[in-house]
Amino acid sequence: HTTIDVTSAYTTEIRLLAKLRGTKSVANDARNILDLMHQVQTINEHGFNVEDDLDGKPIASIDIRTNAYNLVLGLYRDSKDEKDSMKAVNLLQKMVDAGNRPLIERSGVPIPNEQSFE
Repeated sequence: HTTIDVTSAYTTEIRLLAKLRGTKSVANDARNILDLMHQVQTINEHGFNVEDDLDGKPIASIDIRTNAYNLVLGLYRDSKDEKDSMKAVNLLQKMVDAGNRPLIERSGVPIPNEQSFE
């Protein structure tokens, strides 16, 4: 049994959406992909068992990096929707809060870097 790293597939999708900056709802679409990344990360943590074929071993792994969050933050920043400003603040706060926790308790949320605050 092989565990598949799906990090680049999801991050590439967010990058492609980032090329559509300013397009209506693109920030929300990118955030949905980011949330899906966390679902894969949770599946990896707890194992994913399909008819006991995998003996509880994870089928996919993901490494959610700061750049994926920064792309979503940038889309929120460039959005024409006023509500996206608050969504950006909340997402950034989630990253800051992760920095105050041990790695195992971060649920895959990366800590912010300088670009995150820009």
